[in-house]
Amino acid sequence: MIVDDDNLILDGLRVILELEGFDVVGLAKNAKEAYEICRLQKPDVVLMDIRMPIEDGVTGTKNIKDKFPDIKVIILTTFKDDEFIKGAISYGADGYVLKSSFSEHLVESIKAVLQDKFVLDKEIAKALPRFLNEESRVGGLEKFDLTEKKRDFKACCRRLFK
Repeated sequence: MIVDDDNLILDGLRVILELEGFDVVGLAKNAKEAYEICRLQKPDVVLMDIRMPIEDGVTGTKNIKDKFPDIKVIILTTFKDDEFIKGAISYGADGYVLKSSFSEHLVESIKAVLQDKFVLDKEIAKALPRFLNEESRVGGLEKFDLTEKKRDFKACCRRLFK
């Protein structure tokens, strides 16, 4: 499923994904619509924009992951804002990919999350050391209620960026 308030993005991504062999089961213009489609269609993966009317992608990620934890959510956005990144990851996003990525990268990201991998664009991954330092100052990772997979990922990043 694709969630974006821009018709051109919705149509373009649908064409790209269908050409790559994916079955697009729904298109939504905000996260509230996305939740309803998830309830009815149970997609494997949701590509979620961040800034949308009615309900944003961070809140939508939380709502979808709370009710449908097996549905993978990849944030697909132009925003590199620290609060968006931290919010989406803490609410269970399975990936954070920038719209400036090539379509091949998006396709590989979808395939990766379908294999239970966590994906981040390189530009977003560069922000992790900053987050990790901040988290250690304000009480650690426990406050984010992360899955074991994401805690392992963050522990690995912490070692890499010492």
